Amino acid sequence: MSQTWDETKEKAGRARERTEYFVRENPVPTILGALGLGIAIGLAIRYASPSGAKGRNRGEIAAGGSELECSFAAVSLAVLQICQEKYENRPK
Repeated sequence: MSQTWDETKEKAGRARERTEYFVRENPVPTILGALGLGIAIGLAIRYASPSGAKGRNRGEIAAGGSELECSFAAVSLAVLQICQEKYENRPK
């Protein structure tokens, strides 16, 4: 069991390093991908909710969005900020 755990930690570490390298080398596609994913998840949640977006005007949608939509928006914003910081601090 210990050996399996060590192998898993090692693989996860390598995956993290590869992901970090990719993000540093390709910041714009990463940011656009995160933005697109956030929009897709937000739309999926909006239209999957029991009331959906039908019968609600723009003001109600903006003011009364579900907590889950707000959470995804906050996570997307945090991801974008991290990507921006890593892009600005990358070695040139």
